[in-house]
Amino acid sequence: MKKLSFIFLSFFLLLFTSSCQPKEVDITGSWYCAVNNVLLTFYEDQSFDRKLVGFNSFYDGTYKWTIDSDNMLKLSNLTGETLETLNWNMDNNTHSTWHMQADLVIGGHVYHNTNGEEITEDDISPEFLENNTNYCCTAFFKDTSGEDIEVKIQNLYDTLASRAEVKDIKYISSDDAWEEFQNDYFAGNEDAAEGFADDNPLINSKHLEIYTHNQDELDIIVDYLQNIDFVGNVNVSSKTIKNDSFI
Repeated sequence: MKKLSFIFLSFFLLLFTSSCQPKEVDITGSWYCAVNNVLLTFYEDQSFDRKLVGFNSFYDGTYKWTIDSDNMLKLSNLTGETLETLNWNMDNNTHSTWHMQADLVIGGHVYHNTNGEEITEDDISPEFLENNTNYCCTAFFKDTSGEDIEVKIQNLYDTLASRAEVKDIKYISSDDAWEEFQNDYFAGNEDAAEGFADDNPLINSKHLEIYTHNQDELDIIVDYLQNIDFVGNVNVSSKTIKNDSFI
């Protein structure tokens, strides 16, 4: 009897332990999330590609993935630096958890298996485009050293801000432009920028960034700016992403 009880208890403990342990999962394949418009393709060699469909993204590229014995998913860059660590959790869907059943739920987003179908711009949801697309142009100025240029820029700013086509407008000073450039190109090598400590090479780069609701409105604003005598180049970024995250 004792032997039978021991066998029953061992069998129960085995079932209990098995139910508490996360199952081994296979995430290889392509997965698409319509909410953030991100396509993830996981390969058997433990690399994966991340692509923002229809746009260029800072995060696009090839990365590495690993799943340990506890089903902790680690995402890293090709040099081995860990970018995301996600714990297996079937009950909570947060930015630091993941799980997989029919869908891959990772970092708070639900990814559906593409089943080999190509994902293109035609698959982007209207809701994503409406909520995340920027229609933008940048207006530079012919002479930024004139005595009255600041007054002209301010008047232009006020005029644009009052127009129905303009959703948002930003003034970027020369100092702002230089600081942004340093952050983008001298990150991790700040000593390289020391040679410019007393000399801003972007002194003539003050500009306005104008955002509209759609392409038609952007075309109207660009045409308006090109007919202002002190405005120089008008650069158009007709479709840029507003909200973008790694996963």
